[in-house]
Amino acid sequence: MTKLEPQDPSKPLRNFRQEQVILNILKGMSNTQAYNAVYKCKNDQTASAIVTRMLGNASVSARLEWLQKQAADVAIADVRERKIILSAFIREIGNHNPSD
Repeated sequence: MTKLEPQDPSKPLRNFRQEQVILNILKGMSNTQAYNAVYKCKNDQTASAIVTRMLGNASVSARLEWLQKQAADVAIADVRERKIILSAFIREIGNHNPSD
């Protein structure tokens, strides 16, 4: 049996439920909470072991890392945009003549 090549991390996982677990992790849930929200496992120890194994899958871990990077890039862009707006505002105030 041949191993499947990891899929493109910019595309959703082929397994819809695994994708949902990843999205729950990105929302701030713990790995176990994220797994339980999708798979409804009754035992947290079992859920923790299974999600740990799932995150060891190359495609799943690559997808999570890719999404985390995208989220970080968006946050950085927001900060950069705020700095640009704030700088423009400060320049405008500096150019304002109070006698106008």
